[in-house]
Parts: sequence; structure tokens; C-alpha cells
Amino acid sequence: EDLKLVNDAFSEFMSERRMVAVLHKHCKVLTGIFDFYADTDTDWDARFTKSTMNISELTGLCEDVEMFNQRFAIRNMVSAFVRVNIDDELYEQEDEENSFSELIYDEFVELLARLYEMRDWPQDREAGTDFLEDGFDMWLTEFFLPAAGRAIKKRRKLKA
Repeated sequence: EDLKLVNDAFSEFMSERRMVAVLHKHCKVLTGIFDFYADTDTDWDARFTKSTMNISELTGLCEDVEMFNQRFAIRNMVSAFVRVNIDDELYEQEDEENSFSELIYDEFVELLARLYEMRDWPQDREAGTDFLEDGFDMWLTEFFLPAAGRAIKKRRKLKA
């Protein structure tokens, strides 16, 4: 049986109609969050990759929105980061910035969905949410997007 290293069932799920609709609905705000955090690492090498997000920038985002809790640890985030980047490790990429150590936007949104699935989907499903896409949409709307918006404002205020 194939190992399905590049596209597992979750990767394929990301291209289904309902999930695409959720991502389209939140695209503008998610793009703004991605762009902001992709530019937060001041490390020498990171200064040249402002259109991608590395693990340090992702960790900053997760800390800022208070993602980590008893159900969700940094190892879960790292696992999702590696999972969405596995094809970058195995195959040569057209975009030279799309490396195994950097997320492009499409990988970022898949990673967010995976984070939701690991962190909050089990409780949402128990509470009666029937579809992961609906739970993810609600999670983005009620938790992630507002928390990221507040975090970005706070970071901008600290910079000023």
C-alpha cells in the first residue's frame, strides 16, 4: 500500500468544495495574517524570505493567539508543519522560497485546518458540529481570526 507521504486524506480534503468555500470566505484576513507573521522573524536568513513563514514565525503566531493548552502542545504544531511541508523535502519546487523549512500560503491554511482538527475538532464534534469544515469556519470566526487580529495590533503598537 502507498505510504501517501505527499497527499494524505487530509490534504485531499482541503480541496473539497465545502473547505474551499470556508477558505475563500476568510481568504483576505488569512492572507493578511500570513503576510504579517511571515515578516516577523528578524534572523539574517529570514530577512530574505518575507513571502513565506518559518517555524519560528509560526510559533510566534501560535503563542500570540494562545493556541497552546493541555490538548495542544508545540509538538502538535511541529508535526503539522512537517506534514504540510513533506512534498517540499521530497520534490524540487518551482518557487525557490517554498522549501521544507518555510510555509507558503496554501501550506499555511492547510496547517491551520490541521491545528484546528487536532486542538478543537474533537470537542466541537462531541458538542454536535457535524462537519469539520463548519467547525473550522466557526473556529476561524470566533477564535483564531479575532485573536490574531488582536495580536497583530499589539505587535504593531509595541513596534511604534
